[in-house]
Amino acid sequence: MADINLVPEVARKEIKKTVSRQQTANKAALIAILVAGLILTAFFLYWLFIVASSKLVSMDTERSEGKVLEQSRKEITHRALVQKIDEASKFLSLVKPYSISFDELMILLNDSKSTLKIAEVGDEGKFKINGTIHNSSDFESLVEALSESESFSDSVLVTLDGVKDKPYAFDIEMKFLKKGLPEATSSAN
Repeated sequence: MADINLVPEVARKEIKKTVSRQQTANKAALIAILVAGLILTAFFLYWLFIVASSKLVSMDTERSEGKVLEQSRKEITHRALVQKIDEASKFLSLVKPYSISFDELMILLNDSKSTLKIAEVGDEGKFKINGTIHNSSDFESLVEALSESESFSDSVLVTLDGVKDKPYAFDIEMKFLKKGLPEATSSAN
């Protein structure tokens, strides 16, 4: 049998062209799919980066908020303590310490030649003293000094015991009046 060419030469070229076009189109489609996949992968990776960054920012924000809240609590406590200390300092600067009143009392007792045995400090600046004195003229000078003193008032002789030629024992209650000691307020209403 003889070779018979049923497909003319022109048709073969067109078939080759068509196959070549299909292969080129397939390659182009495959390249386009790969490029689109790369672009989608890049977008996905960028999205993951954004999510991870937002979580880090969120954690940093929460940590910073916690620090701010803790610091604000400390600052509020600090301000409250400073305010209390200021109030206490103002009060203490106005209130005259009892040691000063004892100093003044000791000067009065020494001037009158009396001896202090017991001294008690009561509420609201009240003092109770117990001591001895050698004679009535010294006792008179003590009473006069207490009544003339600007530091003491309401001096009351509680007891006075004594025998001639021996020291007199006395108990006196008084109130320390120097500026700053709180006065007792009575509700007479």
